[in-house]
Amino acid sequence: MNTSINTSMNTAKYIQKKTTLKTNIKTGQAKSLLVKTFLFAALACATIGSAEAQGNNVTVKSGGGETLEMKSGWFGRDSIKVQDRFGNKLENSKGWLSRKKEVKVLGNSLEEKKGLFGQKSYKATSILGDKIETKRTWFGLGPRQTTVDLSGVSSVAGQLIKKKQTGSSSN
Repeated sequence: MNTSINTSMNTAKYIQKKTTLKTNIKTGQAKSLLVKTFLFAALACATIGSAEAQGNNVTVKSGGGETLEMKSGWFGRDSIKVQDRFGNKLENSKGWLSRKKEVKVLGNSLEEKKGLFGQKSYKATSILGDKIETKRTWFGLGPRQTTVDLSGVSSVAGQLIKKKQTGSSSN
């Protein structure tokens, strides 16, 4: 009978040790999870505060050459610039005294600027090298001056005509 009591006591001790060990492991995991959660929350709060403050710059670059830049200046100068590895770009800058918007896609670009006294200027270029630019003179009060440069189209057309002439003269 003693042996059966000893066996049942040993079994009870074994079960108690096993439960205590499980409880300790769960407690350790809970403490580890609590520490990780606290560190993550502290890091999140730290980055939110710096992102909301004025005068900070954020630049994100990928391994493929894509970039994202967000700048917030002290005197209201804010800009956002997105560029990919092919040179395509989208930029929007604005401040107290001026504003600039620029888009570049596959070698073609369009740019709009607004200056200090409401002076607006527009500039467009093509992949062939053509340019169109228009702006107001005399601080935005004078007549609009427009410049058109079609040298890119004329050079391509000249090359095509020259190629056609040399091709027809050989026949």
